[in-house]
Amino acid sequence: VNQTPTGISGTFAMCQGGTQTLTNGYSGGVWTSNAPAVASVGSSTGVVTGVADGIVDITYTTFCGAYVTTSVTVNPLPAAIAGFNHVCIGSSVLLTDVTPGGTWGTSTSAVTVTSGTVTGVSVGAASINYTLTTTGCSVSFPVTVDAFPTVSAGSSVAICYGNSTTLAASGADTFSWSPSFGLSCTNCSNPVASPTVTTTYTVTGKSVRALVYSDMFYNGVIP
Repeated sequence: VNQTPTGISGTFAMCQGGTQTLTNGYSGGVWTSNAPAVASVGSSTGVVTGVADGIVDITYTTFCGAYVTTSVTVNPLPAAIAGFNHVCIGSSVLLTDVTPGGTWGTSTSAVTVTSGTVTGVSVGAASINYTLTTTGCSVSFPVTVDAFPTVSAGSSVAICYGNSTTLAASGADTFSWSPSFGLSCTNCSNPVASPTVTTTYTVTGKSVRALVYSDMFYNGVIP
């Protein structure tokens, strides 16, 4: 006697790249997919994996040859999120997604996100999510919150007229000194300063992640 399997149970809509488990009350059968390029299914587990956007028929067949079939819809993911993946504490970066109809969110407290604008709150790693409201399918984007670099221009000094001193900046990856008056270079960490009047030099340091901070160096000239 060929026993007909009961109806297939589970969730029949899923996202590309996601999984759902289908079940049947009749044990010992085999699961198959009529379109593995859209969704594959574990032959003994009933675990369906969404591969591409589309609709697929999943069939459960008993060892006697009786079977039951259901359709599963695989929904597409939003497009990949675009934008800069580092932000300073208190600063913001704008992320975008070209797929309409989504909402932005994050599961971490290191940032806040509103309409794709991510603001750094505390140092750490964050995951930004963009989720389509109609299907629940989402993509994520990693963002790292960095502290500002601590830039130092060194200690103030006094030099005699006609003499020079070497300035020493530290704490960043690139530097820019101003004013340029009396300096051997402005885009370097250790310019030689030969001012003829007392001058306060300001150095701005930038990290490789575009974080910027400044410090000042007082150079007094003794007549």
